[in-house]
Amino acid sequence: MFLKDTIDRMRTEREREERRKRAGKFVLGAALGTAAGAAAGLLFAPRSGKETREQIASKTNEALDTVRDNLDETRQMLAGQKERVSDAARRYVEAVKEIPEAAEEKEGTPASDEDKGKKKK
Repeated sequence: MFLKDTIDRMRTEREREERRKRAGKFVLGAALGTAAGAAAGLLFAPRSGKETREQIASKTNEALDTVRDNLDETRQMLAGQKERVSDAARRYVEAVKEIPEAAEEKEGTPASDEDKGKKKK
């Protein structure tokens, strides 16, 4: 049961990670779409060339700030995910190491010498 629970937890974590990835892609697409729409609106707006260039420069700087903020958030999220994946991998390895012990308890037979050697390491 312990191994099944561990595998289920890992599957759940993997599904959460996939949902986060999809959400990140959606946010990126929305940001790019917004930037493209703003650029198109500026280019077709009835303003003087100087005003349009200033507005383009302003909007470009705003977009760059947004991209930088999103990049920082993504880095922080990935650092947290790295930690969670490392913890999950460690728990998985520990669970696999416990399989011989669980089999021994269930069957009432001692684990092989090879398995015992692995437990001591």
